[in-house]
Amino acid sequence: KSNIEHYHYPLNLLINAGYNIKIKNGNVLSKKSRGKSFDINTDTYPGFPTDMQPIFAVLLSLSKGRSIITENIFENRMQIFDDLISAKACVNVKDNKGYIMGVSDLNSSNYICKDLRQSAAVVLLVLSFGGSVDNLDILNRGYEVFFYKIRQLRAVFKIIDVK
Repeated sequence: KSNIEHYHYPLNLLINAGYNIKIKNGNVLSKKSRGKSFDINTDTYPGFPTDMQPIFAVLLSLSKGRSIITENIFENRMQIFDDLISAKACVNVKDNKGYIMGVSDLNSSNYICKDLRQSAAVVLLVLSFGGSVDNLDILNRGYEVFFYKIRQLRAVFKIIDVK
């Protein structure tokens, strides 16, 4: 079980941006919502965690307005922007900054898992807009029972082994 205090900063960003999130008894309760955009500068704890940057890039590509994500820790975390471009998001990358103009919808696409955090983000894209993901072994090695957990969140998907 995670300590909710470790997620205080990113959760407050979402709440302040108008996402439908409530924190009750150490649990995060959320309903589907579209909030306003905001900027992110990754940093060491207690700043914005670089591990969450790819997932927030997906979220911000669907927000209302413009966002800038500045990746200050790991330059290869910007890989998600290639996937967002495939999904027809309105994004641009220059050096360690991702510029995002939120849109209301993205296209389905086919993705390849390249690293652990990018992989989790592309799974969110596919669950929301359709498509497929290859090289899922990265997720299985990096997250404990990943697909079981997202199924507990009522995600509907099918895994096909194409060996």
